[in-house]
Amino acid sequence: MKKTLLYTSIIVLGALAAASCNLNNYPVFDDNDAFVAFGSTTAQFTEPAEPTIVEVNVTLASVAGIATNVSYEVLDSTAKAGVDYELVDETGVLRFDAENRTCPIQIRLLNPNYGEYTGNKVFSIRLTSTGSVNLGAEKTCLVTIADADHPLAPILGTYQMEGTSYFNGPASWNLTIERDPDGDVTMVWFENLMPGGYGGFYGTVTSENNMPVQIDIPIGQVSTGTLYGMDANGEYYYTAGSMPVAVTNGGNTITFTELGPALNAEGTSFYEIILGGCFGNKVQ
Repeated sequence: MKKTLLYTSIIVLGALAAASCNLNNYPVFDDNDAFVAFGSTTAQFTEPAEPTIVEVNVTLASVAGIATNVSYEVLDSTAKAGVDYELVDETGVLRFDAENRTCPIQIRLLNPNYGEYTGNKVFSIRLTSTGSVNLGAEKTCLVTIADADHPLAPILGTYQMEGTSYFNGPASWNLTIERDPDGDVTMVWFENLMPGGYGGFYGTVTSENNMPVQIDIPIGQVSTGTLYGMDANGEYYYTAGSMPVAVTNGGNTITFTELGPALNAEGTSFYEIILGGCFGNKVQ
């Protein structure tokens, strides 16, 4: 009887130990699940002055580094193969192994319209055959060739801003002005309009002699907050109209006669107020 109890105890303890081990087991990536995919579903390059080679990466997710060939193809849209771009390797095949888990698709950007504004052009690259591995979710990459001759190019980029915060005194931050993604050449978009990352606001541009001279930012826009205007002393805010931004020095300097505040989603408190008179110098 004692021996039976002893054997039973050993069996139970063994079972408990096995169960304990199983509780600590985590799912292990298996090369049956290996896949290839683009690092991103989008890529953007600026139209070059001279033919230039750029790269879009494709990665193999594998434990052992499976050796496999992956085929791809390009799909024209507004950008045309042989006119706006061409593949450096016309075979359209990437070769992966343990030493080469990320492979670049090399594209030569041509410059048929450099010096002339034609707008951004796009084409796609699609993975078509993956050999012995699976096809990942990011199987297509949309490539944009950004027109270098955008009429608002002098004001596109990043500005180092200096101003005075109604709450915190002297303030310094980076503000970025971006082109309109839909191709409107009279409109720009702001990221980090105020310290704290407030973005997604737009402005309309006035130009003279093909040079931007003023940006008007409509008040009341809703993005990361609701945008209002504020007078130079922070004593009154505007709920209508627009905030004018003077553009000087060939687009290298911008000055806000009014700026802020951004109101929270409930409309009960301000995130930030930058008083009028803040300015920025282009750094990028």
